[in-house]
Amino acid sequence: LDRWQRGRQSRALDGQPVLEPGFARAQRLDPQSIRQALHTLAYRVHRRQAEEPRRTRGPADISEAEILSSFAPVLPPDVNPRVLLQYTESRAGILVHRAPGVYAFAHRSFQEYLTACHLADQADFAHEIGQRVWFDLAWWREVFLLGVGKARRGGLGNAVHLVGSLVQDEPPDPGQTSAGDEPEEAAWQVAALAGQALIEVGFPPVARGAPDFEAVLGRVSRWLAALIETADALAPLDRAQAGNILGRLGDRRAGVGLLAHPAPVHALDARPLRATLPDILWVGVPSGPSVMGSAERDDEAHDDERPLHTVRLPAFLIARYPITNAQFRPFVESGGYDDPRYWTSAGWAWRHGEQESELPLTVIDDDLNHNYTEWLAKRPVERRQQPFYWDHARWGVANRPVVGITWYEALAYCRWLTVQMQASNTRCRLWRNGRIEPLPIRTSLLIARLPSEAEWEKAARGPDGRRFPWGDEWATNRANSKEAGIGETCSVGSFPAGMSPYGAHDMVGNIWEWTRTKWGKTSVLRSDYGYPYESGDGREELAGPDLRVVRGGSWLADRCTARCAYRYRYLPGDFSSLLGFRPMLSLEMLAGHR
Repeated sequence: LDRWQRGRQSRALDGQPVLEPGFARAQRLDPQSIRQALHTLAYRVHRRQAEEPRRTRGPADISEAEILSSFAPVLPPDVNPRVLLQYTESRAGILVHRAPGVYAFAHRSFQEYLTACHLADQADFAHEIGQRVWFDLAWWREVFLLGVGKARRGGLGNAVHLVGSLVQDEPPDPGQTSAGDEPEEAAWQVAALAGQALIEVGFPPVARGAPDFEAVLGRVSRWLAALIETADALAPLDRAQAGNILGRLGDRRAGVGLLAHPAPVHALDARPLRATLPDILWVGVPSGPSVMGSAERDDEAHDDERPLHTVRLPAFLIARYPITNAQFRPFVESGGYDDPRYWTSAGWAWRHGEQESELPLTVIDDDLNHNYTEWLAKRPVERRQQPFYWDHARWGVANRPVVGITWYEALAYCRWLTVQMQASNTRCRLWRNGRIEPLPIRTSLLIARLPSEAEWEKAARGPDGRRFPWGDEWATNRANSKEAGIGETCSVGSFPAGMSPYGAHDMVGNIWEWTRTKWGKTSVLRSDYGYPYESGDGREELAGPDLRVVRGGSWLADRCTARCAYRYRYLPGDFSSLLGFRPMLSLEMLAGHR
């Protein structure tokens, strides 16, 4: 617009320099009138383009008649409107000349922003733009976000009112909603759009201490949480994006973040503890027999999964979700990486860079195709005081599973968690039959550790030995595997239809989960600890740099790896974006205290 206003030097027919007036002067218009006409033009063509059967995402073609119609109300009566078109053809500006009689906005963003400006000029901006978003969100999405930005220039309250008017009601309770009564897809999409708008105007920090702002933030966040907890509310990729928005706004689902009001923590050995406790929600796995492995006739099974056999395990509790970035943060910030109490001797040596000489020089992972020593070099000692992808824009969203951690770090976290629980006066919370209730065991009696692969498999497949946590048939909308098309981790619990029989989420897909079980020495192709599973044959020992078993597949792996019986392995010092963990609580030593 500014370039349009400037005079331009050219040459007359006799070759003499001539200063051509700028657009505003030539048309005898003030800049505000030009803006008003452009607002009107943008809105008209954007609305028309929305109704075209084959609409494109580029700027719309604009006819001469549409330009003249929009500028007619502001042009002086003695100005020839054709001069307007001449300037548009010869001057670089907001409108550009495409072909004889055809014009367009220089970029799609001009068209959408000026459309938002037109709607902002209406008496009820919120109603006008809200109607269009609810009717055709895909088309009006960017107009809404730009409109919120426009409103923000008039004060944060204006922008918050605009978002709040879009999401006025409370979401339904996923646990109380019957099949067929869930909100329509548009309601979920609008909630995600409202959340994105709040992020773009600086939420959640700017909402603190402002009750009206916090009310809007809370309502939008509850909608996003309900979306995640409602199976099949949106397609997997849309669900993942909504989960990211919730993670940035503040995910208050039970079992995902931190305890809101942690009890005072007093260390048993009088050493000070400064950590906030993670809010881990546990699910119970009863004692008794369970099947493990795969049948001979299973064409997808690998040799190291056979034979199918029965194991007996005592009762235990396992985290309902993998440990999230939010839940791992207290370990980092309370000095967990610098306290040798939490580390094995091999883990402490890894932490200080003293272990490399003990590792094989050339260990090639046949599937990931990287040289381990070269990969290890990417994480020198100074990068071992927190997860490799810590605070990463892509992997570090608070409600996503923590990744980029070694087996040593996962083990240290479990030991740290044990100390925190034993030193606190709080009770753990148990998820059972759709309800959350206090665990009738004092945390001072609990011991957290990594599950064995046998415990992990039982928690995933249940008492009936199902193929996947939800049953024997594959379903793309039940796990964040390669088939889901997300292409990275997503917020924990984003696939509620894939929940295991005991209530654990994300047992397959999303991340490979570390177990404490040894795969063997340095061979990635053959396990030294095969089946039938025997817990007392040394495979559960924590000492040594042996490869460790991981379970569950990941966002990068396909449905074959999402089978509950599938086994894989990593060196304990590996730290890829595929690796995370969930802890368990052993109850066998607590039988007399129940």
